[in-house]
Amino acid sequence: MALSIALAADSPLENTGAPMHVTFVCDDEAKAALGCSEEEPCHVYLELSGLESSATRVFLSGNLHTTSTTLSSILLVTEDGGRTWREAWRRIPYTALDQIQFLDFEHGWIAGENVQTVARDPFLLVTEDGGQTWRSQPLFEEGQPGAIERFWFDSAKAGVLLMDRGAGKRYELYRTQNGGATWELRQASRDPVRFPGAVRKTLHPHGGCMPMREHPRGRSNRTATTCGSEWRHFPPMSLFAIDTAGARCILKR
Repeated sequence: MALSIALAADSPLENTGAPMHVTFVCDDEAKAALGCSEEEPCHVYLELSGLESSATRVFLSGNLHTTSTTLSSILLVTEDGGRTWREAWRRIPYTALDQIQFLDFEHGWIAGENVQTVARDPFLLVTEDGGQTWRSQPLFEEGQPGAIERFWFDSAKAGVLLMDRGAGKRYELYRTQNGGATWELRQASRDPVRFPGAVRKTLHPHGGCMPMREHPRGRSNRTATTCGSEWRHFPPMSLFAIDTAGARCILKR
């Protein structure tokens, strides 16, 4: 089911100080699946959850969602200090992107999972050319429940990853020695597991970056990412808004 379309590569978002409109298209099939109506339209919101830089590029990861359903992932990139933005990877239906890590100017990873019902089919987006191109690398050959809690690579080959399975021996710690192509289970526990990697960068209001959203009852979703001294290369503020012309999913009767 086609829930959204990405911006064309030659149609970047221009940062003029006003909210930059992220296009969302809701077709009739999507409207029916979401159960939207004229009386209760499904407003669509933008959530940004990860930030990382590689050389002159800055990446923002996240998702588009209603109050109850994640619609698709989104990955934005700027190569000019935030003056313009474009989508760096195709949107994946019912999927969210989270943590980003760049080891150097070439090797980078982004955590993601399908969240159509419960979190499952975790994967990493992988780049080996500084984010010019990406490929999706599933963690498992067959679909399995779980979400990537956090991960960390010490080199282009060696990394650790903590999985949250949601039940049973909920927390699983994995290691890789081939850049994430395969993972070896090292520990499983019902209790939280100590993560041996570095502390991840988070979008935080103090000394970092914080995503802010308008009240859900607003006519549009405005996400402002304000950055402090930790990322001096990042623009003081970039505003993103869902294009309200296409962001209210309504099932026409």
